[in-house]
Amino acid sequence: MDSQTNTATIVLLAWREKRLLAMAIAAGAVLAIGLSFLIKPVYEATTYLLPVVDDAASGGLGSGQLGDLATLVGFGEDGSFRKNEALARLQSRKFVGEFILDKGLMPHLFPRDWNPKKGEWNSEDSPTLLDGIKLFLEDILVFSDDSTTGVIRVGIRMTDKQLAASLANAIVEKLDSDMRMIAIAEAERSYEFLAAESEKATAVELRESIYSLMEDQLERRMLARVNEGFVFKVIDPAIIPQPEDKIRPKRLVMGIFGGIAAFAAIILFLVGREWRRAAQDF
Repeated sequence: MDSQTNTATIVLLAWREKRLLAMAIAAGAVLAIGLSFLIKPVYEATTYLLPVVDDAASGGLGSGQLGDLATLVGFGEDGSFRKNEALARLQSRKFVGEFILDKGLMPHLFPRDWNPKKGEWNSEDSPTLLDGIKLFLEDILVFSDDSTTGVIRVGIRMTDKQLAASLANAIVEKLDSDMRMIAIAEAERSYEFLAAESEKATAVELRESIYSLMEDQLERRMLARVNEGFVFKVIDPAIIPQPEDKIRPKRLVMGIFGGIAAFAAIILFLVGREWRRAAQDF
């Protein structure tokens, strides 16, 4: 019963002070929208990719000693495995840290702590690379993997829309380049391993099969060097976002929340005033 009475009292107060509430809601919305103009807009530059299918993956190596050798040198790892490895690397602290250092991004990530005129940090307690990596992974880098279409979206969110577009393309290039170098190094190690195993093999058929694996490793190394897209094919590179493409602040959303906040504040004020009057009368 008390809760019903309190609710009815609030409704009556709101109706009685509807003009005040309307003005407060309008003022709160306008104030919130006005504040949104003081916030630097954040833009997202996005590049769209498709994973490259690895035609060199082994599908008929059989079992036994040759199958074991094929597994040791990396056969049977299809394009999906390579794509997943690349996406895991994209989120790794090592990769992101290298990217931040290569592009000199620390001043861009922590502009309030950086003195551009002196080219140094404002204090000795400057942000660390680990701080930059954490900020980059949590607020700057975004990506999604559409399991239906296979399209991968990699985006960079920053207040500088030109830099965002440049970094979105650059991080994909670095990822593909790093995966290419890893694949070349692995192919060379596998080739050397197979060459050593061929010297130990006594059966002619086994030795010929090992030679075939060695040729495949040479082919993998060659393809990794000449293919423009090793892990991902860029189907739509990032471009500079338009001013209307900002992801935040959302002025309409801020206006709505500003109006709601103003409404709640006025209701609390009116209820408090009624309670004080009731206490005085009592």
